[in-house]
Amino acid sequence: GRRIVTAAHVVTGCESVHVDLFDTQGGPRALNCKVLKVDAANDLALLEAPEQLDYAAVLGLGASRNMQIGAPLLAVGASSGHTPYAATSGFLAAKFCELPGGEHLWQASPVVWFGNSGGAVFDARSCFLVGLVTRNDAPNCTYFVPVDTIAGFLEE
Repeated sequence: GRRIVTAAHVVTGCESVHVDLFDTQGGPRALNCKVLKVDAANDLALLEAPEQLDYAAVLGLGASRNMQIGAPLLAVGASSGHTPYAATSGFLAAKFCELPGGEHLWQASPVVWFGNSGGAVFDARSCFLVGLVTRNDAPNCTYFVPVDTIAGFLEE
């Protein structure tokens, strides 16, 4: 496919964005992707790459509705100005947190650096994608959009 999901606040006001990917052969790829769709209420955006992403890994989707508080998580991303790639582990701390502005996000203990928005959150047991990092504006916690919300966004 040619589609990439990221956090909407990362691409706000943009028609296209620069995306760096690693292909399955381990080499970096720089792409200029078109912003196709934005769901600001859920902080999700859909991008389209200029070429097929056959060389990129396809992530299996988990079912966040089945997750229990305390489930082990792994958050990955590329933080702004700190390190090009990072992974942190932790656990699911809370489901359906209502934040100022009406957002309904999940809270995780893996602390991510500023700039990791749009990074993947995995169930550490199954390695399935269970969310997308959206905010880390509170000390020692990370908020993410659960994968069931992402799946609904992709189906629209």
